[in-house]
Amino acid sequence: MFGIGTTEFIVIAIVLLIFAGPKQLPGLLHKAAEIIKQLQNTSRDLRNQIDEELKDISKTKSEIDKELIENANRIYGAIEEADDELRDLKDDLKSTKNEINGELEKDDGKD
Repeated sequence: MFGIGTTEFIVIAIVLLIFAGPKQLPGLLHKAAEIIKQLQNTSRDLRNQIDEELKDISKTKSEIDKELIENANRIYGAIEEADDELRDLKDDLKSTKNEINGELEKDDGKD
């Protein structure tokens, strides 16, 4: 517990026994046990709160990632549609240009 070995524990117990005396030692140990229990409970509660926050953050991140992918796919689809429309427009312009050139050649041939 707390990285205290047997030797250190014995030294601490002897020092407590000398300074607190045999009558007050059980009361001090009881108070120390209560403080340690409160620290453990507080630590566990804090750990649980942090775990819950991390779960919420992970869930939010997943939702944001999903939304970003959906938006990227939607944008990519719109770009493909615009590209197809531009290609069709280019083909229409070529066709119109060829028709105009054909008409101009016919008019030049009549003169």
